[in-house]
Amino acid sequence: MPRSRTETAGGSEQAVGQLTDDLAALVRAEVEQVRSFVREELEAIRDEVAERGKHAARGGAYLTGAAILGAGAGVALLALPALALRRVVPAPVAALLLAAGYGTGAAALARRGVEAVQEAAPDTVDERIEDAKQSAADTLKEAAARTTR
Repeated sequence: MPRSRTETAGGSEQAVGQLTDDLAALVRAEVEQVRSFVREELEAIRDEVAERGKHAARGGAYLTGAAILGAGAGVALLALPALALRRVVPAPVAALLLAAGYGTGAAALARRGVEAVQEAAPDTVDERIEDAKQSAADTLKEAAARTTR
């Protein structure tokens, strides 16, 4: 006996519903796989960053030790002129001469350092505002000159 249209439509609705359910299950499975993959990758990245942090901390400790030993070597080196001058002039005079020389050198280096930092530092807000005003004025003058031609 032939099927009626209603029976056929009901069967296709069931087939479409089953196909939709199957497709939704596949999408859920893929989403779960992607979620699992991303979670594993993030854990691997976190572990790698932690390991690199340990290596960096160890390197920082070595550099700190090197700085301390280098400072000790510098102090010993700076004591040499004092020992040499002490043979020629009294010890307090030798200390004053060395302090003056080291202080002058430190002041000169500090001045150059401050100048270099100021050159690299961004402009102050007031300077930026003035620059913006000047740039706007120049642009308006150029636009006015083009329109009068």
